[in-house]
Amino acid sequence: MKQTYIKINNIWHNEKFVKNNNEKSKRFTNYEALLLKLGEKTRENLLKKMNRKSVPQLIIIDGVDGIGKTTIVQNLIKKFEDQGLKVINNTFKRRRNDNPKFIKPTMKYEWLFRKEVVQQINRRIITYDKQDIILLDKSPYCEYFYQKTKSFNRGYITPYGNYRMKEEIFRYKDIIDNVIVIFLENKSCWENYYKRETKKDEEDINHHMKH
Repeated sequence: MKQTYIKINNIWHNEKFVKNNNEKSKRFTNYEALLLKLGEKTRENLLKKMNRKSVPQLIIIDGVDGIGKTTIVQNLIKKFEDQGLKVINNTFKRRRNDNPKFIKPTMKYEWLFRKEVVQQINRRIITYDKQDIILLDKSPYCEYFYQKTKSFNRGYITPYGNYRMKEEIFRYKDIIDNVIVIFLENKSCWENYYKRETKKDEEDINHHMKH
């Protein structure tokens, strides 16, 4: 169930602890709200309600595929666990062959596929239990990285589709503004990413044709 939170001076408060003088307000679930920059009363109340002692630390290792994020994530998991910390590293994904409508890019469905790709990344952010660390190897903003490559065809995305994609990409902007983001990049990463995406698209199409 979602509750209303009010943002005052970049800090979010449960509406029952502050008076709303036309400040920005949004509705969040407990798992979403706990990752925001919270006022003290709101944070303490939420921790008690969720039976937690502390707020989990969300860490995002960001950058295009093929730049070494997986290795860094694995090393971080080991280091955190060696310190006695509980870590969750969700890997929900949406692939083209999950739905016949997505196998071949079309103007009708490409925006929906790209939106669902981002939805799965957003699920990774807010799916946790008693862990101390939530570790991701992608942010929802990775969709913009993909759109910078030669393998992305802007012609498949209508203005309406782009609007719906942006809604999902920035759904958790307020959370991401409050977390640790490590961005990885090197000179050859974009060319490598283009090759990987092209290869993945070809493999998905070939897999569909065989079945």
